[in-house]
Amino acid sequence: MKKIIIDIYGGDNGPEAIINGALAVLAERKDIGMVFAGEKRLVERIASSQKADLSRISFIDTKTFITNHDNPKNIFRGFDGTSLVLSLEEAKINDEVLGLLSCGNTGAVLIGSIFRLGLITGVSFPSLASALPLPGIGGFVCLLDCGAMVDCKPENLKEFALFGSSYMECAYGIKNPRVGLLNVGTEEGKGNELAKAAYPLIKALPINFTGNMEGCDLLGGKFDVCVADGFSGNVLLKNCEAVGLTAHGFAERLSSESNDRRVKEALTMLSASLYADFAYNDLGCSILLGTKKIVAKPHGKASEKTIISSLRQFLSLSDGDFVNKLTASLKRKELKS
Repeated sequence: MKKIIIDIYGGDNGPEAIINGALAVLAERKDIGMVFAGEKRLVERIASSQKADLSRISFIDTKTFITNHDNPKNIFRGFDGTSLVLSLEEAKINDEVLGLLSCGNTGAVLIGSIFRLGLITGVSFPSLASALPLPGIGGFVCLLDCGAMVDCKPENLKEFALFGSSYMECAYGIKNPRVGLLNVGTEEGKGNELAKAAYPLIKALPINFTGNMEGCDLLGGKFDVCVADGFSGNVLLKNCEAVGLTAHGFAERLSSESNDRRVKEALTMLSASLYADFAYNDLGCSILLGTKKIVAKPHGKASEKTIISSLRQFLSLSDGDFVNKLTASLKRKELKS
């Protein structure tokens, strides 16, 4: 039986939110098992109270974990008994394990995934990818990188384009996804030195590269993948969420101030819709692409709902055989490590 490792630590809402979310998905999917990295007695108590299928649950028993205040570079030493390191090491050696989920220190997850789990042959650096819903249109767009590599080289963006194309095909069944390069204009030749150098490299790939895209195009439905360096991608991601949630708050305020029942109801519906579309923390997680196993990285503020969405996202990639397809794709394109 295939398994997912769940690091129960690192979330602002405590291990209970992570455990409860994972158990909800375990109940949905009878074909998988889960390995909980953390205090065994705590997980057993919660699982028993929910009458979870204990035959599909195993443990990496530890009370030690990496905090957000720890230096991620210490992943090389001193963190050997922590839930994250033990999870990565188990994922590396256990063929039954599909990958892992951790809400912990992003830098430690990134560095640990590279050096303790390992990268797919041909990958020079992994990328954090987020699938964002398209308001009023339906479907999703993949934005990557979202912050794993803030200082990129053109070759990194070339790999990210390939990652994103494979991601959307495996996770959402989109054939020949439309890939765009984030830029300050749509014309070829626009942008800074990084964008101008990356453009021909991506264009040469046998993917559906549709050229440059601007930030305003991200949620417009014209692209399935937005390729960016980690600095720009992270800024764009947080700006989209902030604008959407600001509009949500504005609609809520207008609703509370209105004395017209129909106007109040309409604004309440609008507010709820805006929150549903732009509260990215509730909608899932970032996925670290390019590692030998799937690594899911929800936000530190992850709720039970976040964990459920994140694991569904994880399983959509697993069901689509993402890692094997990306590995084969990298071999065909002969990308250099």
